[in-house]
Amino acid sequence: MSRPGYAYFLREPFGYEAAWEQQRRIADSVGRGALPDTVMLLEHTPVITLGRRTEEGELHVPPGAEVDIVETDRGGKSTYHGPGQLVGYPIVRLPDHVKVVDYVRRVEEALIAVCRDLGVTSFGINSLTLAPRQRLRVHRHEQQEEVYLVLEGELTLIVEGEPNVVPKGTLVRVPPQLRRQLTNPTSERVVVLALGGSGEHEGRDGRAWSSWEEEGEGRSPQEVPLPDDLPQ
Repeated sequence: MSRPGYAYFLREPFGYEAAWEQQRRIADSVGRGALPDTVMLLEHTPVITLGRRTEEGELHVPPGAEVDIVETDRGGKSTYHGPGQLVGYPIVRLPDHVKVVDYVRRVEEALIAVCRDLGVTSFGINSLTLAPRQRLRVHRHEQQEEVYLVLEGELTLIVEGEPNVVPKGTLVRVPPQLRRQLTNPTSERVVVLALGGSGEHEGRDGRAWSSWEEEGEGRSPQEVPLPDDLPQ
């Protein structure tokens, strides 16, 4: 059974703490019955929120980055929000028989269904830190393309044997089927955000090689040890 409700859309990027205070006011009104169920839709100005499970040393924020850092009372770890990312905050009165976790799962299933209708069916994100002189495996993906964003330092990305220097703040895209290797020949650490996407998700679609000289179709990355660090 459906119920009436409001969708509250803020057209300009909104600071996290100001939005948090607005949520409190709306939640009070919804709880008293003065407002129906309400969904806030907005974009935040750049912010990293810290949940209760955030670990020391987890953040990699470049010096001088214009981003707020806000401690929150939510669960989970650190999360980035910024312009271009639509965020929704449902503020609802749940029936007594509906648990919060069940409601969250229903919202998640609904969003997955919408994304599937739009042709977006899988997405992944990883933060990678390369120590000085460190290099990762030579690898490729069968279906997934990857985008690398250098957050700190200067990455040397080798694609099909050709090295490419990628400075901080630069995005580089590598399509599927191409072998690549992330390396750090410098004396400073390198932090990279790796984003991957495809059609229907196929877990473990990566193939790896022990070196650029190794031939064949590659092996599962779990079967290939990490290479030695680069020589001094």
